[in-house]
Amino acid sequence: MSDKFFHSVYLDADLCKGCINCIKRCPTEAIRVRNGKARITSSFCIDCGECVRVCANHAKKVSIDSLDILDQYEYTVTRSGRIRSDGDATDCYASHDPL
Repeated sequence: MSDKFFHSVYLDADLCKGCINCIKRCPTEAIRVRNGKARITSSFCIDCGECVRVCANHAKKVSIDSLDILDQYEYTVTRSGRIRSDGDATDCYASHDPL
């Protein structure tokens, strides 16, 4: 059976010491230790990153994509430039408006 969930958080089992810090901090109880190594239950994981933050052994990692991946799509939810303090979403760099 293939895993239908994709998560940005994953485990480097070689670095895991089975210390259970991640288990104590996971808000959805998605982590269990089996055979001395943490395992993430993907159906419970919400990718909050709390396990990444608390892992002293750096065994929890985050998989990220380059922003260049956005070029593959006709529409995106990001913009170049910044939103001005008045809420106008025009490109502040092009308009030379102060933030």
